[in-house]
Parts: sequence; C-alpha cells; structure tokens
Amino acid sequence: MTYIACQLLNSAIRDIHLISVLRTGRRKAVVLKYQPFEGPQKRLTLISKASLKLRNTGGEEHALALNLDVGLVLSKAAGGDGGRLRLTYSTIKMSLIVDGKLIKGDDQLKKIIKDLRFVSADLTADSRGGLTGTKIHLAKVSPKGQALWGDITEQVVQSLEVLWVPLPGTTAEPLFSWPGQRRVLVGPLGLAVAAEADMTYKYLGQRAVKGRTEAVLAIRGALRGHRTEGPDVRGKGTGSAIVDVATGQIVAANLTLLVDLDLVFEGRQTKANGTLAVQLKRAAQSK
Repeated sequence: MTYIACQLLNSAIRDIHLISVLRTGRRKAVVLKYQPFEGPQKRLTLISKASLKLRNTGGEEHALALNLDVGLVLSKAAGGDGGRLRLTYSTIKMSLIVDGKLIKGDDQLKKIIKDLRFVSADLTADSRGGLTGTKIHLAKVSPKGQALWGDITEQVVQSLEVLWVPLPGTTAEPLFSWPGQRRVLVGPLGLAVAAEADMTYKYLGQRAVKGRTEAVLAIRGALRGHRTEGPDVRGKGTGSAIVDVATGQIVAANLTLLVDLDLVFEGRQTKANGTLAVQLKRAAQSK
C-alpha cells in the first residue's frame, strides 16, 4: 500500500472513531469559546511529516521527505495579555531525505544546537483563539545557524497556525460547523510554498477525560495558492481536534493534507505531489 493510500485509510479510520462519539450519549450542546492564555507554561509536542514526489521540466524525478519532531514550550509573553504568547523549544529531531539520502538531520542540528535556547517566536491569538500574527526571534543565534533555525521555526509556527482551531464563541449543537482560514507552508525546508487553507470545523460531540470536558471536532479543508501571482498550490485536508471546553484551548489536533504544487528545485521548475501530515498534542504534564 502506498504512503498516500495509508494516509487516506488512516483518515477514514479516524473519522469513524470520531463519529462514534455521537453514539455514546455525548450528543450535547456545548459553548465553544476561547479563553485568553493564563496559568503555567504548557509543553506541546509537534510532529510534521511531508512526503513529496517531484518531476522537473526535464523529466527528472526525485523523492523528498521531511520529518520534524519538536518539543515546544508555550507561555504568556512577558508584559502582554493572554492573547500574546511566547514559543520556545525544548527538544528537536529532524531529517530531510532526498532520493533516499539524508541531506539534513540530527548531525547538522548538533552543530548549531547551542543556539536552541536563543530561538523563540511571539504569537498573537485573536478573540476566537486563532493564531494571527508571528514574530520570530533569531538575533542571538549564530550566523551559521540563522538560516536553518529560521526555516525550521517558520515551518513549526505555520504548522501550529493550521492546527490552532479558531472557535465560534457561541453555543454549538452537535454537527454545528463554522469556517476558518489558515496559512500553511508546503514543501521542503528553504523551498516551501505558502498556501491558504480554507477550513471547515464541525463539532461532533463531547467526552469526559480525567474530570475535564473535551469537545471533539472534525476538520476539513481545501488548499489554494497564497497569492494569485505566486506558485500554483492545490489540495485538500482532513483531520480532527480535541478542545478543552473550560479554556477553549487545544488538547490535541491532527491534519493530513494531500497536495499538488509548483516549486523550484535545484534551479528548475518542478511539479510536486504528496502528503503533509501534522500532529499536535499537549504533553502529559501540561494541564
């Protein structure tokens, strides 16, 4: 079974599991409203896996895979309100593989890992909880590490943006849906193409976990180019999210995108297609 077929099968299985929530007596209305970030810092794990097949104008074909496994720390920005957040790293693993050959990986990160403590990003959450603004800080990062850390952090931040569900701020009955628009980067480090994701979120039901009420959401989306004059990007996505009803904050989320796009690879115009799968979950110690 191909990787893409596996992703589609996994998505279908996930949808069946989500729909089962509605068959367990949890078809209840719930208020879905974001509360400004308060309290201690939260630790998150973000996993991103991209797999692309490339074909350039000369007919040459390549296979590319990018994997990121990142430990993140989210806290309230100093001097800001709950809508301003500071993002830092705790751990990171990475691999960029082209035609079966490791191009960048943990060995490259080891050379600049001392810079990890200097890399951060300021995020802005709007009244619905969607991430709307980002400022990446690399001023104290060594010159040789700035490009790689900049590319990695841009990928991480945009993965967070697409998984950070904006809530409607109202009482939602089961199967209530609402739209949203998120930014997403598709492609390898340094070559990623910006796209817009037109999302639809649907409330399925609720569940109780360790005394906490959680809302279960289904996610659907369609990709398009970020700008009319930019590279062509097409695709669709499916996923799910779990929201803490008391705070309106994400407990876990995942999204799998099937994409077709144009990019420049090794100096040549190239057609690419494949998958981008991103997963976010709150670490066990974060409440």
